[in-house]
Amino acid sequence: MNRLVSAIVALSLLPALALADTSSTSPVAIDSQTQAAEAAPAATASASATPAGTPAPVLGPDGKPIVVPPAGGALANATLARTPEEQAKQGGFQVQIGLEHWLGVGTFVDMRYYSYLAANLSAVVLYQFNLFDKRFRASASARMTYEYTLPDNETGRRMSFYDSRIGLSAPVLFKEKVTGIAFSPGLGLTIPSSPESFNAGLITSISASISATRSISQFDFNLSISGGRSFYTNNQNSFKATSNRDSNGVLLAACRAGETACAGGAANGLYSAVISGTVNWRITDAVIAQVAYSFIRGWGADIVPAGGDQFTPRAVDSNGNPVARSGLTPRDRTFAVIDLGYQLNEHYSIDVSLSTIQLPLTATGQVRFPFFSIGALADNNTTANIGLTGAF
Repeated sequence: MNRLVSAIVALSLLPALALADTSSTSPVAIDSQTQAAEAAPAATASASATPAGTPAPVLGPDGKPIVVPPAGGALANATLARTPEEQAKQGGFQVQIGLEHWLGVGTFVDMRYYSYLAANLSAVVLYQFNLFDKRFRASASARMTYEYTLPDNETGRRMSFYDSRIGLSAPVLFKEKVTGIAFSPGLGLTIPSSPESFNAGLITSISASISATRSISQFDFNLSISGGRSFYTNNQNSFKATSNRDSNGVLLAACRAGETACAGGAANGLYSAVISGTVNWRITDAVIAQVAYSFIRGWGADIVPAGGDQFTPRAVDSNGNPVARSGLTPRDRTFAVIDLGYQLNEHYSIDVSLSTIQLPLTATGQVRFPFFSIGALADNNTTANIGLTGAF
């Protein structure tokens, strides 16, 4: 898939990623984006100069009319826009479809035990419109993966559906004149559509973000921060008590008498905070390289009641803190991508990338190299990816 979907899919998924509590996470695609061309400055137009029957020009963040190039132009709606400035110059509907394949580095350790090869299919619908003389960008996204290799889960399920997302952003809502830094806020909402979220009792997640972008020569620099809050029917991610049995007559969930949930995993994540940095290098009009890094902090609500109960361990850790804590427990992740993209034509682009998602520290407290899972190849935290994206 192509990298601009990162602005919509990847960044919007990061708060949800921070709220997840899995020791081994499937790679999240941050797809390459299209190359961007220098937009010719639009001449200011007055209402009196507009011929009768001609729609009034749509104003961009700089107060000038937005000029959408015709089909085949560098910033036509069929082309993925890389920067907020380019997004602000587009208008109307756009559909982006991406197909990407992920190959885990564990495959090269031992194909019998650690091989991982999967396909990721993503779809994003965008609508760019003008409101109060500002440009806005609405989006809806969905995706799924299919693993060709033997899945590493209890059910052997090869196909995974992810939660759907809807979002609203304002590309270049404000541009600081002295530094030339453009600020773009955004909002996101999660619609539960995955078995994992159904089991966890997810109602929805909301997120808010702000990004700052500055272009210098052939380089684009972006820094963004975002926060999220999730809502669940139950703070504990566990199986619900049931009397149903499988074909062999075994209870699907064996709970103690009076329990409403059992066979529990960890607590659900409630809050998240993400800080991300991206650097794009426009090597040519069609070739662009990207390096992206995100630090993800999530907080999950412990399910231990205040003071504990008869089942609560009383042990303490090496720092003297109870091993069974109540309150919010922090969880950290890092997500890093190195990508090289090529714009084939106005509709299609292809990308190759290396992505890594992992814990930032080792068990001994050492900082992990963020762009490759050194020393943990079998975990498939690092994947090599190739993808094709179409924009229409």
